[in-house]
Amino acid sequence: MVTVSTVSMAAYRADFSCMLAVCSAEMEALAEKVAARPPTDLQSYVLERLNGVGTAIPFLDDMPLFAAIRTCEMLGTAACFGGHAKRDGLDPARLRTARIRGFEIGGQGKFAIEGLLREMTMAHAGRRPDVKDQVARQAFSAIYSYLHVNPIKPNRKGPALASFRGVVSDFIKANFPLKSGDNVLGEVVAGRTLHSVTSLAKEARCGPNRVKNALLVSGLIRDDQAELANANILFDAALGARMLQESRSALTYDEAAIYLGTGPHLVKMLVKANFIELTKAARLGQHGAVHVATLDAFLDRILKDAHAVKRKSGLQALLREASMRAMCTQADIVKFIAEGRLKWIGVREGLRNLQSILVDWHEVRSLAHGLGPLTISLRQFADRVRVRKQAAGALVAHDHVASVSKMCGGHRTVRIPVSEAIGFQERYVSLGELAKSRDQHHQTAKKTLDQRNVQPAFDPETMHAHIYLRVQTEL
Repeated sequence: MVTVSTVSMAAYRADFSCMLAVCSAEMEALAEKVAARPPTDLQSYVLERLNGVGTAIPFLDDMPLFAAIRTCEMLGTAACFGGHAKRDGLDPARLRTARIRGFEIGGQGKFAIEGLLREMTMAHAGRRPDVKDQVARQAFSAIYSYLHVNPIKPNRKGPALASFRGVVSDFIKANFPLKSGDNVLGEVVAGRTLHSVTSLAKEARCGPNRVKNALLVSGLIRDDQAELANANILFDAALGARMLQESRSALTYDEAAIYLGTGPHLVKMLVKANFIELTKAARLGQHGAVHVATLDAFLDRILKDAHAVKRKSGLQALLREASMRAMCTQADIVKFIAEGRLKWIGVREGLRNLQSILVDWHEVRSLAHGLGPLTISLRQFADRVRVRKQAAGALVAHDHVASVSKMCGGHRTVRIPVSEAIGFQERYVSLGELAKSRDQHHQTAKKTLDQRNVQPAFDPETMHAHIYLRVQTEL
């Protein structure tokens, strides 16, 4: 570039040709002083267009020449100097650089332009503050502003840049979370196709972190996407809304307990026993434990053979009562029901939850402890030999009475075989049993034994009872 004249352009009324005519004699001398440099590809393209030579660049050839030149300049400026750089603010050297790069992009057409727009979008992603159309204007501000057409004041660049505007508009609609009614370069969006975490959270009225977690669990977004700002995490609008709805429909442990008519602790026990399946979100520590459909399927499974009962009777007991009487957990009883091991199952009429289930608690106890009918409990043994339960426990603890025991529901259940109880009674007699058989007060019976110098068979303080050898008391 050289200075042709220092005369004000106002003197020629902005007619550049008149000014050149004045100094035409000096033009050759001025040109010799300038270092020669090869023409850029854009300059060669312009010359070929002016000479009517085919260029075989469809994207640019479909535009008027001025529009093709300015398209390349705008693309090059954005690619080399950022989305906010303005073509008119570049010095000649930078403008030449922009034209070279811009022609490389524009010459390849739509694919290369979309690649540039994608790079600019990702570069801007960390700073995207909103989910409206203005996001696109911020991502590639100069290009968007240049392509924008004021419908009130149309100009020639409107139709001339239609193909370039169409590429940018299609990219924005395909890659930004636009809602119905948003305006993109003069085109109104008909319906939403993409959501961001922010836009879906706003639409669904829930926290963005819950939305993000639900989408991560469902696999709709990737782990690397989750590291972006919420407004930059994009996904299919319809799928995202459905996944969030499924996540929100899942019940917590407390809600599932209310649905089943029981407490959260039993729900957790049933989950631990694999009777109820957790949601994927719950397995990953997120909100929502159980789907309603899972609970319905569980209830259908355990109530399929239940008999409708108006009022319980006999040995029938509700789940909680049966677990206490049989010394086992409610989960154990549910397991027996699910496995079909109980002969009789009932359900209160008009109810359909866990606390409406009726079972035979004797049958439950037999299954829970697996000891059969030929054993008695510690309490039954104590009543049989007429001692306190504490004394019966001491006899078992000191191996004076053989027993079998089993851990069930966190409790140690002691059972004494009937044969062992009979054998103990044949050899020993308690003071209570002796007094009863003689129709005496126990103190009177003890005084009589003391006078006869009959000593207890076991230490009374250790056994918490006076127990004698039966043969000594019969002398």
